[in-house]
Amino acid sequence: MDDQGSFETLDNGDVTETGRMFNPNTGNIECYVETWRRCPSEPGAPYCLLELISEEDVGYLGRVGDHVLGCGKRSSGEYIAWRDTDGSRGYEFGTTAVLPPLPKELPEGWREGGTCRLGNRTFVIKALGVCA
Repeated sequence: MDDQGSFETLDNGDVTETGRMFNPNTGNIECYVETWRRCPSEPGAPYCLLELISEEDVGYLGRVGDHVLGCGKRSSGEYIAWRDTDGSRGYEFGTTAVLPPLPKELPEGWREGGTCRLGNRTFVIKALGVCA
């Protein structure tokens, strides 16, 4: 069973997700409730979303300013995730080296729809720009 949930937009604009998914800490399918809040971004802050090109693993890397996230699933079934803020690792689980860190500044050669190499992995650049 994959992550399955439903979303409700709250009066203040936050979004609550309620569902069931595999918990890698317990090995069980468990219920969860998560509340997502949109944080304002600094004008001119870089953003990007990358998708791992791999026949074995699934992975995504994203950045908005100083907020960076990596998440994915290995072919073995292991879930991986990490979150960095202001250059500090705030959270991680699984074999996080599978998803390398993102550079703070977006490289000049990157183009939306193109590919890039980070570590020894290749990614498709799904979104790229600076916040308005």
